[in-house]
Amino acid sequence: MRILCSYDGLGCGHVRLVQPLREMEKHGHEVHMVESSKPAAIIAMRDAHEYDLVIGQRFADFDGMALWRRARSPKNRLVYENDDDLFSIDMANWAAFKTFDDLKIREAIVGYCELSDLVTVTVEPLAEIHRELGARKVEVLPNSVPAYVLDIKKQKYDRPRIGWVGGGSHGIDIHQAVPAVRRFLNKNPDWDLFIGGTDYRPSFNPKNWDQMLFSDWMQINTHEAEYYESLEFDIGLAPVKDTPFAKSKSAVKAIDYNARGIPVIASDVTPYRNYIVPGENGFLVKTEHDWMKYLRMLASDKELLRYMSEKSKEHAAKCTIEQNWVLWEQAYEGLWK
Repeated sequence: MRILCSYDGLGCGHVRLVQPLREMEKHGHEVHMVESSKPAAIIAMRDAHEYDLVIGQRFADFDGMALWRRARSPKNRLVYENDDDLFSIDMANWAAFKTFDDLKIREAIVGYCELSDLVTVTVEPLAEIHRELGARKVEVLPNSVPAYVLDIKKQKYDRPRIGWVGGGSHGIDIHQAVPAVRRFLNKNPDWDLFIGGTDYRPSFNPKNWDQMLFSDWMQINTHEAEYYESLEFDIGLAPVKDTPFAKSKSAVKAIDYNARGIPVIASDVTPYRNYIVPGENGFLVKTEHDWMKYLRMLASDKELLRYMSEKSKEHAAKCTIEQNWVLWEQAYEGLWK
C-alpha cells in the first residue's frame, strides 16, 4: 500500500501516526510523511491521486477543504485522524480553546469527517462523537508504546520520587492532586517530586523546595527515546479533571509510565478506568483523600511497590506498537472490502 500522511509534526502526530506508520513501513508498506504546516505538504497533497491512501491529521480549516477534495481519486481512500474532542475544550486550555472555539473551525471539521472514507480515533467515546458528526466509518486505534521502552534500564538516584510529566494544558488537571502531594512531601522529607514539561512546582509549594526536581519538556517527536528515558520516578501521577473533554482522552500517560515500570495513581475517569487494574498497575482516585492514601500505601510498602512495578510492565506489554500496528493496517485495508 502506498500511503501519504500529512501530520501535525508534534507529539500527537508522532504517537498517532509516525510510530504506527513506521511499523507498517517495516512490514512492506510504502509511506511518505509530511508535516502539515510545511509547504511540502501542499505540494505532496497535489499528487495525492498517486497514492492508495491519504491521511490527514486534525485538518480544521476551510482553506484546505478544496485540496482535500482534490486528493480523492477513483482508486484511493481518504482517512481523517483526530485524537481529541475538539468540540469540548475547556477554557483553561486556553491555546487549544482559542484555536478551536470557532464556528467555522467546527464546521470545517464536520466537513472533513463527511468527506473522508474513514475517521480514526483513540477511544470509543470519541468514536461516537465523530459518528454523530457524520463520519461514514470510524475505527478506534489505541495509543501504544514502542516495545523497546520496556527494556530501558532505570537510572540510579539517591531518593525515591513521585512524578508527573506533561504540557501546559494540564493546569486544571494537576491541581486535582496538589493538596495531597503537598501534604505528602511535608510528611515524607525522604521523598522527592519530579516534574517534567511545564514547571508546576510553584503550585505545590511545599515547605522544602529542595524536595522538588524539574526537567524541561522533552519532545517525543524529536527526541523519542530521550522522552521515555526521562520518566525516571517510582510512582506516577495522572490527575485529570472529569470533564466532557477528558472522557475522550486515552490512557497513554499511564501506559508510558507503566512501560517504565512505574505504577500510576490516576483520577477515576473514563480513560484510566478502562486501563488501570487497581492493585496491579495502579490505583484509581475517587475522592481527594485517595491521593494521600495511595501515596502513603506505595511509599511505605517496598514489596507492594516492587510487585506493582512488575505488573505495570506486564500491562504495558499488551499495548505495544509492535503488537498494535496491524490494527492500523486492518483499518486501512478494510476500506477496499
